[in-house]
Amino acid sequence: MSVSNFLHKASLFFLYAVIIMACLPSHVKAQTGGEVQSETIIIEKDKKLELPPANREFEKVPDPQPQAAPTNSKYQTQDIGILLPQFDTKVKVPTTKTDDPVEIHHHYVKAGFGNYTTPYLEAFFHTGKQKNYSAGARLKHLSSTNGPYKGVKNSLNEIDLQGKYWFDKQWVNASIGVGRERYTWYGVSNHDNVADWNDDAHKIIFNKVNAEVSTGSMGTGKWSYNTGIKFGYQSGNHNNKESNIDGLLKLNYQKESNVALGADLFIGSSNYTDSVSSLSRALVGLTPKYTMTGDKWKATFGLNYTYSGDTLAGSKGSHLYPMIEGTYTLVPNKWILEAGFKGGMEKNTWSSLTAQNPYLANRNTLAHTNNKVNLYAGIKGNLGNNINVKAGAAYLLYRNLSYMTNSANDSSQFSMLYSNDNTSAFNLNGEVTYDAHPFRTGLKLDYYSYSTGNDTIIRKPWHRPSFVGSFFAAYTIYKKIVLKTDIYYISGISGLNLERYATTGVYQETKLDAIFDVNLKAEYRVSEQFSAFIEANNLLSQKYQRYLYYQSRGINLLFGVTYRF
Repeated sequence: MSVSNFLHKASLFFLYAVIIMACLPSHVKAQTGGEVQSETIIIEKDKKLELPPANREFEKVPDPQPQAAPTNSKYQTQDIGILLPQFDTKVKVPTTKTDDPVEIHHHYVKAGFGNYTTPYLEAFFHTGKQKNYSAGARLKHLSSTNGPYKGVKNSLNEIDLQGKYWFDKQWVNASIGVGRERYTWYGVSNHDNVADWNDDAHKIIFNKVNAEVSTGSMGTGKWSYNTGIKFGYQSGNHNNKESNIDGLLKLNYQKESNVALGADLFIGSSNYTDSVSSLSRALVGLTPKYTMTGDKWKATFGLNYTYSGDTLAGSKGSHLYPMIEGTYTLVPNKWILEAGFKGGMEKNTWSSLTAQNPYLANRNTLAHTNNKVNLYAGIKGNLGNNINVKAGAAYLLYRNLSYMTNSANDSSQFSMLYSNDNTSAFNLNGEVTYDAHPFRTGLKLDYYSYSTGNDTIIRKPWHRPSFVGSFFAAYTIYKKIVLKTDIYYISGISGLNLERYATTGVYQETKLDAIFDVNLKAEYRVSEQFSAFIEANNLLSQKYQRYLYYQSRGINLLFGVTYRF
């Protein structure tokens, strides 16, 4: 039996174990407590489970109605996590507490229509926090008949169900979601020669199913645990399909008031199939940890062991990463210093890569990225009650860092490239937010510098930006009118057309223009139940390219109404 098959069966056993633990009898009592949350899977400290969301330009829609009463802005101690930016267009905008709604409602329905023949519908239903359970459902449709060129279609359809139950000393959470996404390969040199954008040669369809079961302990005992398992399945209209099973177990033992022992165990299995071949890969991580706490400091020491069933040298096999992380409080409730040295294996799958760039070619190399070194330091704090700031720097060393270039067979599709050499990256980052009702604003800046080694093709960090900035502001007037804006700026992106390189031997770098995207939204709350909104995206109508040859749409407008009940 191969290691991948063994770990695939181990993942299934893990699923059964989680379900059995979730069904253990306990006395019912409403409690609060931690849970396995969602994020990109990386085998290192405090990373969580998620299949990355598909952030798309056409998904810029109004924010969901807040589901909990806002509180005053408070500074919270969280790790400064340094990750390289993904390949998608949308930038993470700094956020604060949401603005006050007229009244908290558990349900809402939104409907709208925009140019490019864009219908929008979203509905959310939730029980609210009951004595010992909560449950909710969400559905969403967003599509456009036309894109940058007439007939270039895209669409998004999602249905999600979620529920949580609290026992006396345990919580159980479960969720399931299904979705369908549709895109078009339209990055061709002569668009007038395309008779039908809807044919199989240009159409991209992803069908998705995601499910998760998780459980964890509550209370103040010395032992605590969180465990969960997530299943993901994605299929395409070009004979591609992939299944992922990921399980996580986090154990903690509070030996003394200032000493804790812990361990994180991750088991993952990916199975990908296309029209020609199939690939099964396992990813396993085990991280024992020792944590000491003082009056003003906290230090964690650990060792991250990872096994990767990859095929590329540098990622496959066993790896060890030392982990040292610490925080020091300069001023209580004001300023905190953070520093750390760690590493981990970053999981790359067909599902996660197409979530970043849906225009990938039908056949691509899949490999995890070995983050050999992540050395970081930073400071965070607050200036008074309303202003939070954070600044940091990091040095990262990678093996098999991924890049995207236009395919050698078809320049409208993208190929994954992996650097066999060590690739280093340096990051400087800063963030400031101001939160004082009725006005909120924030600014986030990231600078990246890469050293790509001596690879013949990967001379530049293809389609990875060197600078990313985002800004947001929101203003509420008499709880009736809400005005919002978010602006982002991306620069330093270079592309390479491998089709031209393969046919002519000419190595031609294309530097893409900087992206400057301004978005505005206005909402008028007619009553506690009804409101009307208008949203304008890409207000400057800049037809930028996040990917080479993929021109964005110009200004797009969306008008709609919301009913809360």
